[in-house]
Amino acid sequence: MRLILGLLTLTAAATAQPVVTAVLDGAAYTNNIAQGSVFVVKGTGLSASGTVQATTVPYPATLNNVSIAMTAVTGGTVVTPRMVYTYNSGGVNQLAALLPSDAAVGAYDLEVKNGAATSAKFRTTVVARKPGIVTASSDGSGQAQATLSGGLILARNSNSGRIGDFDTRPAHPGERVDLWGTGLGPDSASDTGGTSGNQAAPAQVVVLVDGIEVTPLYAGRSQGSPGLDQIVFNLPTTGVGTALSCSVDIQVRVAGAQPNTTVLSNSVTLPTSTGDACTATNLRINEVESNGGTPGDWVEIYNPGPGAIDLAGWRFKDNDDSHAFYNLPMTTLAAGGYLVIEEADFGFGLGSPDSARLFRPDGTLAAAYSWGPHAATTYGRCPNGAGSFVTTNSSTKGGANDCGSPIRINEVESDGGTPGDWVELFNPSDAALDISGFSFRDNDDTHSYVIPSGTSIPAKGFLVLEEAAIGFGLGSADSARLFNASGASVDSYTWTAHAATTYGRCPDGSGAFTTTVASTKGAANSCAGAVTFSAWPGDSAIQVADAANIFGGNLSGLIYQPGDTAALNVLWGVRNGPGAIFRLIYDGTKWVADTANAWGSGKLLRYPDGTGDVDAEGITFTGAGPSAGIYVSSERNNSANTVSRNSVLRYDVNPSSATTLPAVNEWNLTADLPVTGANLGMEAITWVPDSFLTSKNFFDESKNHTYSPAEYPNHGTGLFFVGLEANGMVYAYALNSDNTFNKIATISTGLAGVMDLQFDRELNNLWAICDDTCQGRSVVLQIDATGKFTVSQRFERPSGMPNLNNEGFAISNQSQCSGGTKPVFWADDSETDGHAIRSGRVTCSPF
Repeated sequence: MRLILGLLTLTAAATAQPVVTAVLDGAAYTNNIAQGSVFVVKGTGLSASGTVQATTVPYPATLNNVSIAMTAVTGGTVVTPRMVYTYNSGGVNQLAALLPSDAAVGAYDLEVKNGAATSAKFRTTVVARKPGIVTASSDGSGQAQATLSGGLILARNSNSGRIGDFDTRPAHPGERVDLWGTGLGPDSASDTGGTSGNQAAPAQVVVLVDGIEVTPLYAGRSQGSPGLDQIVFNLPTTGVGTALSCSVDIQVRVAGAQPNTTVLSNSVTLPTSTGDACTATNLRINEVESNGGTPGDWVEIYNPGPGAIDLAGWRFKDNDDSHAFYNLPMTTLAAGGYLVIEEADFGFGLGSPDSARLFRPDGTLAAAYSWGPHAATTYGRCPNGAGSFVTTNSSTKGGANDCGSPIRINEVESDGGTPGDWVELFNPSDAALDISGFSFRDNDDTHSYVIPSGTSIPAKGFLVLEEAAIGFGLGSADSARLFNASGASVDSYTWTAHAATTYGRCPDGSGAFTTTVASTKGAANSCAGAVTFSAWPGDSAIQVADAANIFGGNLSGLIYQPGDTAALNVLWGVRNGPGAIFRLIYDGTKWVADTANAWGSGKLLRYPDGTGDVDAEGITFTGAGPSAGIYVSSERNNSANTVSRNSVLRYDVNPSSATTLPAVNEWNLTADLPVTGANLGMEAITWVPDSFLTSKNFFDESKNHTYSPAEYPNHGTGLFFVGLEANGMVYAYALNSDNTFNKIATISTGLAGVMDLQFDRELNNLWAICDDTCQGRSVVLQIDATGKFTVSQRFERPSGMPNLNNEGFAISNQSQCSGGTKPVFWADDSETDGHAIRSGRVTCSPF
């Protein structure tokens, strides 16, 4: 344990009062921690100066006068992690601890007690398994910290030699490799220094070597080192091909908490050698967009050289063997060149989770990368073309990956602000970033200001560098330059005259510099013509609102059914794969599956002929309620998932013991809607009553006059509004009882994509929701004086809501109002931390 954990990266600075800035697993260094694993706490003031490490097993609850307490958000159970070390040196402060194996999965509030002082609560989540591989750089990326047969330390070809008593060299085909890490799952015997032995079979552990599945010889705890996992396997001798002469990509895959689900480790590299110099030519998967890029998903392939490669016969596929191979263009890719293959080319979208696999002309696997949830940007190799996969700072389709710091110079005042010149830095990422040791300069290298140790910028936050602090002013023809702690350039901006206001990026963090409308020191830039989003109109706090692991992922749409009492009643949800409807009831603290009438595991959805697997994305019902039918929006048949099938389907959900439901009606709108990728189609649906539409003189674009329900005698008592992921547009339809339809209107939301629609039938607001592609933003549409729906309100997601893949949204009724707000619910398609539904509150007042 001391060998491995002693090399983990330590970043943060110490102060007197404990402040927690991050809780991460002890290997991949990402959010969420697994039962029985080692995790790290970063912050300031966490411990006294120096390094203290636990010397006996079991590890103590208090070490160096420091302890950690974790209180379950639901139930209030307090868990006491066991301390592994405290570290506070040179302005760096970090703790490591062992999470007991019997800690229940779920959300916790973590507190650090240092002597008599206690930190503020920091929210973290415990999951069952989350494998992580320790890396040589100790930050979760790059080369694995692995050993050969328990002895030799692996090294790159260019760095072979001796370290102390150990030879260092690459691994050879057929040799035993030992990976080290944490997070394979609970093992109560390990908590006190033992081990339950080989867990390769029970945990379904698989090592992926360039995408090739290898069953480990052993996967479990290392005896005498609580929480430390050892995964032993033999490096393949066949199938990996020429990649073995340089390096291979390694991931570990384990069984998820739900049946037929898996969890992937961080992606790392392993130096390998066949005895030859590292000169092999091989294509590499370099960057992946799986969440709807422009115009759809895509994969970037890179040739690291040294020679050009003829692409004839090379083929691509995702993780689904039923998908036809996509043949790469018959061209030559030069050394250092990029090839981007588009969703429209290979004919299928990339999911969450999924894989990208590249095959040589002889059919052998050349390269592969697998992922779980979608990336906030893209997944790409860092360093470009050679490193392991990480979440990139920005999408760089067809070019070198963006692997540098995401911190950007965002606004510049060079003409005497208040109290002087200043430069504003912006952190566009979803996590706080430490910029200790970064330096700022103007155009004169002798003017240099080093940012103090312990300085961080919050997620989506700003930091202002004042003239009084940096010690020099900015001129009318000058530059603002930012460098990282190693001296590498991070960002810069140069101007030739003072701005009338300030110079600022529009939009913040990513746009080009322009003269701003007004100075906005330490806040979002004021940009000409910019669309601004207001704070969420309700409570900022968000809570997990469902039992763990109900759906197995892919919950995509929600609608709330009011009841006859003041208690929360019924929440309906749809899952997109395998397609199903769920009926959920509230048990007083959370939403759970209704166990009556065979609803316990949801009911699978079929097309009217009883076949197919409906990719159910959105859900609604008419004013008559669910008893008159549940309406589902779907973008494709999962059994033929390369083909768009944008349909609205109606299902009879009245009490029945049936576990599979054939649709009663299908309205196939595919030919009437814009052409989209099969995974970028109709996501959202809601129903709006005719009584409201006619009261507002809703305009019928197909007739070029005010909407008249009588012109559509078979459509019922309202219109259905559907939303497309690909373009963020909404379309209003009259769905007739004979399965024909009429498009009434086309509506722009201004969002990049619409993932759910919800009409508040009491406040008469039409909500359009976007997922993490748009940072969880939403808009409210209302009918204007011309009779058309236009955007009246734009809102950020609640500040307490992470930027999740929220594809569903439901609003409770006015009888639930308390203190001026009422409950709302979001559905996370990725089921982050084992939970798909989160709740918050929104205003009960009309806009």
